[in-house]
Amino acid sequence: MKKKNFCSFYVSEYHLLTILLPYIDEQISNLKNVKLILEEDMIECVKKYLKRYEINNMSSIIRLGWKKEKNNKFEIDENIDNIIICGHEKFIDNVNSDISCIKRNIEIVNCYNVENLNNLKEIVKGHDFVLRTNGLCEFKKSSHNEQKRKTIQTQI
Repeated sequence: MKKKNFCSFYVSEYHLLTILLPYIDEQISNLKNVKLILEEDMIECVKKYLKRYEINNMSSIIRLGWKKEKNNKFEIDENIDNIIICGHEKFIDNVNSDISCIKRNIEIVNCYNVENLNNLKEIVKGHDFVLRTNGLCEFKKSSHNEQKRKTIQTQI
């Protein structure tokens, strides 16, 4: 049993959708059940975005709701494979605290609004992967010498 923790960072709702929709589309195509927990409503933004871009599972993506979470307690059905949490750092921390009792295989994607974000480096360290516009990127802890090597290679 392993939880996978991903993180992502966004500056606007459209930036968030550019990161999330390909991931959600892939999960739905792989018959995974996705649950959204949002700090703010995004349904209008999602509809506008989907009019411009072709996504395979458009109707399934819209059916996810994209509404602000009104409850302070978050219960996750047993059939949920992926939880996507979007908002400011405090909101995400509260949700993760509430769902920490989940003991089954599940993927949790924490999408942080960078406005007033305190410590990006610590947030990234607390996750297995970073979800970006080009997909998942595994976070690897590098030694100081490894960082030097990478810097030198980019300058050659």
